[in-house]
Amino acid sequence: LNTTLRGARASAGIAAGEVVCSVPMESCISVSRARHPSLHAIADAILSRQHESESLADGSGFGLVSLLVLHESSRQSPRSAPMPTYAAFLESHDVSNIPMLWPLASPRWARASPLLRSLALASRNAARRAFDEIVPAAISRIPIELSEGLNCSRRTHAGACSREFHKNVYSRRRFLRSYARVVSRHFGPTTTLVPVIDMLNYGDGGLHVRFDAPSQAWVLHATRDLAAGS
Repeated sequence: LNTTLRGARASAGIAAGEVVCSVPMESCISVSRARHPSLHAIADAILSRQHESESLADGSGFGLVSLLVLHESSRQSPRSAPMPTYAAFLESHDVSNIPMLWPLASPRWARASPLLRSLALASRNAARRAFDEIVPAAISRIPIELSEGLNCSRRTHAGACSREFHKNVYSRRRFLRSYARVVSRHFGPTTTLVPVIDMLNYGDGGLHVRFDAPSQAWVLHATRDLAAGS
């Protein structure tokens, strides 16, 4: 992909079956977190219209998480808090290699296969529908919550940033880029972003990710012995 990849190397040998990393759900970004106080009004309004699984298939789950990532990454304080820091890291994810964002007139699009174009257009259209369904309503209905932690020069008496400020922060372009990051990095059917684990070479590299219900955590374990330095 001609891009710089992030990752980690083992500082010591890892035995097959050993837990490499465990990330509790409370440290993740997910639809359940999007339904937490700051975004619960719009999330409930959307998810109450249909079952959550149907919403996720329609892009609403991805859309809610995308909006939450935009909000957290735009916060000015506290920048040292884990969630804004992770969201800011997600913002640094290079999205130039994600086909749903390629301009239709670009050489890359012209070289893409019909199947890739079809999949990319489906993702782009789902992102646009999610934006139209979620963002304008959120700006109108929960402006105070969307303003939390943002560095806007003008605020209403209630503490909300201006509508124009929100339109810039939560613009269609920024939302689609956030959506592309969420789609490319999420785990599971419930659209969960898992810090640290999403940076590691799991899958074919001798590592496997699963959700552990008893501990309510995403767990990464070795499926074979891994040597130091791998």
